[in-house]
Amino acid sequence: MDPDSHALAAQSSVFLLPNRHFFVRRIKLAPSADPSGQVELALEAQAPFPLEQLYHGYYLDAGRRYALVFAAHRKSFPAEQVAGWNAAAFVLPEAVFWCASRNRPGDPAVVVRRQADNIETVTWDEASELPAEFCSRCFDGQVLSECSGERQVSGTETPLLARQQASGAISILRAGERALFLVGPEGQRVALDTARLLTADVRDRAVLQSHRLAVRRQNLRWRVFVGALAGLAACLVWGATLAVSHRLLRQRREAVAIHRAEIRLIESAMELARRLDKVGRDQARPLEMLAVVNHRRPDSVGFLRVSTDGPFRMAIAAQTANAGDLRTLESALRQVPEIERAELHDPRTKDGLTTFSLDVTFKPGWFSPQVDS
Repeated sequence: MDPDSHALAAQSSVFLLPNRHFFVRRIKLAPSADPSGQVELALEAQAPFPLEQLYHGYYLDAGRRYALVFAAHRKSFPAEQVAGWNAAAFVLPEAVFWCASRNRPGDPAVVVRRQADNIETVTWDEASELPAEFCSRCFDGQVLSECSGERQVSGTETPLLARQQASGAISILRAGERALFLVGPEGQRVALDTARLLTADVRDRAVLQSHRLAVRRQNLRWRVFVGALAGLAACLVWGATLAVSHRLLRQRREAVAIHRAEIRLIESAMELARRLDKVGRDQARPLEMLAVVNHRRPDSVGFLRVSTDGPFRMAIAAQTANAGDLRTLESALRQVPEIERAELHDPRTKDGLTTFSLDVTFKPGWFSPQVDS
C-alpha cells in the first residue's frame, strides 16, 4: 500500500462533491501504458471543456483494465469552497460510491437514484465492476432529459431500463487508515481502498503534490517526536536501572564491610587447610613406597639399601641369585598404577649373585589410605 494513502487517510476531513457537477465516463485502458496519460487523452477528446478548466480524477477497477473518469468545470465550485479543500484528506465526487458497490463484474444492472432535485442512473455490464454508464440530471418536476440511453422521463415516471429504484444521500460513515467507508441509498455500505482513491481526488495535481509533501513532513516530524520520546523513555528506564543496580551494589559492599573480619577468618582457615593438604600430599612416605615395591618383589630378590629423593622418588640397591628376575621385577613395577617410572641400572654378577640399582618414581598424589601396603 502506498504510504501516502496512510498519511492522507489519517486526516479527518473528506469532501464528497455532488454528482450533478461531474461529467462521468468509463474508458478502457491499455495495460502497458500509464493510466494518467490515457485518462487525460480521453478527457481532451470527450470532455465538454478544455482540460485546464476542469477538476478531474479517475478510479481504476481491480484488474486495471478500465477507469471511471470524472471531471467538473472549475466554475461549478465557488472560490471559498475550493479554499476549504486545502487541508482535506480527499476531495471526491459522490460517484466513487458506485465504484465500490460491486466487488466484481456481474450481470448487467441499472440503478435509478432519485433525490429532491435530480435523478441519477447507473448502469453496469459484464466487463467490469465499474459502472459502464453514469448520468446525473437536475429536473424541475416537468421534464427530465434522456440519461444513459434511457428514454425521456416526465414527472415521476420510471425509466424503462431501471431494474432497481434507490433514494437517499451518499455520506461518509468513517475514514480509516486503509479504507474510506461510505453509506449510500437504502443504507448500503461500501469500503474504498485509500490507495486507489489517490487518483480519484479531483484537486489540481500541483495542490495534491504540495499537500502530500506537507503530510509527509508532518508525519516525519511526528515520527521524530515519537522517536525522541521513545529514546527519552529508554534513557529514563536505563537511568532507573543503573540507580537500582548502584544501590544494590552499595548494599552488598556495606554487607561485605560489616562481615569483613569474619570473611578474613574464613579465608585464613581455608588457606591453612589448603597448605596442610598440600603438605600432606607432598610428604615423603618411604614405608608406604617400599611396601608397594616389595609387594611385587620376586622371592629371589633381596633389598640391601633403600633411600628416598623427595616425596615421589625411591632408590633401591638389591641383589638376586637369579639374574632373570631383574626383568621380571622391572616389568611388574611398570604395571603398578601408582608408579610413573621404574628403571634398572648397573647390574653386576659375582660369585653367583647379581647386584643392581632400582630407581622407582611415583605419581603425584599416588598415596591414599586404600593403597595396598
